[in-house]
Amino acid sequence: MADPVTIADIYALFEASRAEADRRAAEAEQRMQRLERVAVNTSYEVAGLTTRWDQFVEKAGAVCN
Repeated sequence: MADPVTIADIYALFEASRAEADRRAAEAEQRMQRLERVAVNTSYEVAGLTTRWDQFVEKAGAVCN
């Protein structure tokens, strides 16, 4: 016959579950921080590749004149 389940057994399962949830939350936070850094870097790089509108208009005006 199996031993009866005690409150201590249930609490131990709860603690293990909470520890896993905490670990996953920390991992998700780390991923989000990395993703935010990538987004900032990508935005910076894209901004360096694009021409501002006023510069484009000035160059287009010089070509047309």
